[in-house]
Amino acid sequence: MRVLVAVYSKTFNTLKLANAIKESTGADLTRIEDRKAHGFIFSGLLAMLRWKTAIKPCRTDLKDYDMLILCCPSWARMPPGAVNRYMADLKNVEGKKLAVAVTMGSTGGDQVTGRIRKVLEKKGMRYIDNLVLRMDDVQKGAYFQSAGQFAARVKSKAAMPYVVEETKQKVGRVMRILNALIKIVK
Repeated sequence: MRVLVAVYSKTFNTLKLANAIKESTGADLTRIEDRKAHGFIFSGLLAMLRWKTAIKPCRTDLKDYDMLILCCPSWARMPPGAVNRYMADLKNVEGKKLAVAVTMGSTGGDQVTGRIRKVLEKKGMRYIDNLVLRMDDVQKGAYFQSAGQFAARVKSKAAMPYVVEETKQKVGRVMRILNALIKIVK
């Protein structure tokens, strides 16, 4: 299985995580970089407005890959503008698997994952897993184990036929609902 790790990282925290994931999965890596540098406040504003900022050339055609692992920070609970542009520019994604890794200062990782998932599922990708880490864990070096566990989960889930994974997710939702009903009845 050919895997591409695409990473946007302004402070190199997300790049450290992406490199650990790359090493654990044997993936190729492409850097998503702003064509023009913006300050953090302006970049955060562009993310909140869901702008697609210009990016330098990078690998956006997934014809030679089976899976994309997209890594980025959470900016104001949104993907950065460069990541929005990257997602818009992706080609040959229909039926490819998707995993997402997000770094964050304090909150927003799940919201960013959800937004990325929604955009790329509309393009035909199949979401399989995510990882959300706080930046201070990356800065302390406490991300290696999480990256390794994430890579193992992704490889395992990517090997499953989609129908099996989809059925497993539906059964899991039904079980959570049944457990909630049992708690109410007690």
